[in-house]
Amino acid sequence: KPAITSAIPEVVAAERAWTAASRERDPRAALAAWEEAAMAFDVAVAKAGPSRNEAAYAAMLAWKYAVADPTLGPPAYRTSFAHPTPLTARELGLVRALSVYLPLASPAELPDLLFSRARVFYAHGKLDEALPSFVEILSKHPESEVASDAANLLLDALNEQGKYDLVADWVDKLRANPKLLGKRAVFAQHLDELHVQVLRKRAEKYQVAGATT
Repeated sequence: KPAITSAIPEVVAAERAWTAASRERDPRAALAAWEEAAMAFDVAVAKAGPSRNEAAYAAMLAWKYAVADPTLGPPAYRTSFAHPTPLTARELGLVRALSVYLPLASPAELPDLLFSRARVFYAHGKLDEALPSFVEILSKHPESEVASDAANLLLDALNEQGKYDLVADWVDKLRANPKLLGKRAVFAQHLDELHVQVLRKRAEKYQVAGATT
C-alpha cells in the first residue's frame, strides 16, 4: 500500500497503526494490530477528503490481513448450507470495508473484490448473501480470472441445496458464454459433464412423473 500523505489527524493515526501492524512479527499479535489499523482507516475514510479512495483501499486491505489467520489455513472452499454460521467480527469488518471501497474501485479491481466478499459469505453457508456477487462476476466480468471459481462455487452451492432447476439454468447460461469459456478447456469440459448430468436427472424426473400418472 502506498503511504497516504496527509495532515488530517485521523489519516495520520491510521498510517501509524498500519506501520505498527506491518512491523509486528508475532502472527497472533499481527492479526490484532491489523484489526486496529483497519478500524483506524474505517474512521479515516470519512475524514480523508481527497485521499478518501486511498483510505478506503487501506481499510479493506487491513481487514483482509486481519482475517488471514495463518494458524487456521484458508477459508473453507466447500461448506454445509444446511446450518449457516455467523461471520466473525473481523469478517464483518472486511465485508463493510469491501462495500465502501467497491464503488470507488477501478473496473479491473471489481471481480476480485466481489469474489472476496462472496467467499466470506460462502464459507459460512450464506448463499443468499454470496449469490449476488457471484452473479455479478459471471454476468459482467466473465473473462476475469475468478469467474470460473465463482461459477463452480455457485453451481456447487445450488446443487447441495437441491435447486437442480437453477443448476440446469446456470449450466446452460455458462456453456453459452464464450467470454467465460475462453481458453478454459478443462472448465468447459466440466460444464459439458454437468450438462449431461442435468439431462439425466431431467429424464429420471419425467420418468418418475410418468409412472405416477
